[in-house]
Amino acid sequence: MVASWLLYSTAVSLLLGLAAAAGEAALRGRARGRRWVWLAALAGSVALPVAAFLAPPEAADGAAAVVALPWDLLKRGGAVAAGPAPSRGVDVDALLVAGWASASSSVLFVLVLAHVRLARARRGWGREEVDGVPVWVSRDLGPAALGFFRGSIVVPRWALGLEERLRRLMLLHESEHLRVGDPRLLGAGLAVLAAMPWNVGVWWQFRRLRLAIELDCDARVLRREPDARSYGKLLLEVGRRRAAPWLVTAALAGPQSQLERRIRMMLRPMCRHERAKAVAFAALATGLAVLACETPGPTGAVAEVEAPASRSSDGAQAAYTSLDRFVPLSPEMERPVLKSRQAVQRALQTYYPPLLREAGIGGTVGVNFWIDASGRVVRRGVATSSGHPALDEAALKVADEMEFEPARSGGRAVGVVVAIPIRFQVG
Repeated sequence: MVASWLLYSTAVSLLLGLAAAAGEAALRGRARGRRWVWLAALAGSVALPVAAFLAPPEAADGAAAVVALPWDLLKRGGAVAAGPAPSRGVDVDALLVAGWASASSSVLFVLVLAHVRLARARRGWGREEVDGVPVWVSRDLGPAALGFFRGSIVVPRWALGLEERLRRLMLLHESEHLRVGDPRLLGAGLAVLAAMPWNVGVWWQFRRLRLAIELDCDARVLRREPDARSYGKLLLEVGRRRAAPWLVTAALAGPQSQLERRIRMMLRPMCRHERAKAVAFAALATGLAVLACETPGPTGAVAEVEAPASRSSDGAQAAYTSLDRFVPLSPEMERPVLKSRQAVQRALQTYYPPLLREAGIGGTVGVNFWIDASGRVVRRGVATSSGHPALDEAALKVADEMEFEPARSGGRAVGVVVAIPIRFQVG
């Protein structure tokens, strides 16, 4: 069950990542908005799997109902001999959960270590005002915007020697990060990364979120100071001197591998058909997002139940003469209708013996039901065994969750006895 959920989560995150990439392409030429597309993808990569995990399993519409057990099996009464007990297999789910916890702990450890390194470095910083902007001056860390709530700007000592134009652009860039709360967006992305470190789609989305934050900031800076040549020169200078690649924050340089793309985006001319391309990419993004939402969630145990509509044999009728209030179901009757399908699905998940589930062992248990004229089950018992006593016992617990509308004959509610197969399968 855990393995299928992990695969489902990864598939959803990859689809949402593709949708975000298309959405970002639709926003090209705008001065803002890219980062929100990737943040939404990260949020969906958490929300959809959590919703799938919490949602009760439901039988698919139109699923093929299990063919009812033959009525002559009702005469057998007791269960057949149980097969050999299954061997104890490896608990795959437990191993996956342990690996998940270990990976999340590793990510958190790296983040805490980076925070400790930053706190130690901060002891040697000095507080100054540069071109009217209060900043922290470090030996070689920055320029960057720090702080989750009360943000601050840190610049390296060498940056104070930049020509005035470049220095002003540098301070404007970091001020923009603080003004729109970019450090908080990165913090939210890191939280998702720590929660799902095994998810390659989430790693991709977080990397693209960092780039989108910088692209949006570049666009805002150039809208206020339209000097792409000087700004590109500043990016190259800061990227060349970047001394703290471990620092995950909103920073002017960002990862070295993204500098070329940022400069190319600044110098990219507008296309003649920009609007038509934006509409096409927006439609593609919407389609991919819908596909992610409609991706079938992981399934566990499946129960398929339906009251039989077969005509009973004479022998089967004789088997229940002691319960003359109950008659075998005949084709002329309206069969009982199961009212508690979702409760039955939940019961299958709850009572499926873990050892059998993990070993991939399933089976079908034929259960007799005596349903009175009010739809109440007054008696139930195993008619045919699955061959595993644990499954037979689980089937009876599932049977306790079944509620029915009564059978009817000539419009009048009647008591009937029916055999219903309860199937356990891993799928």
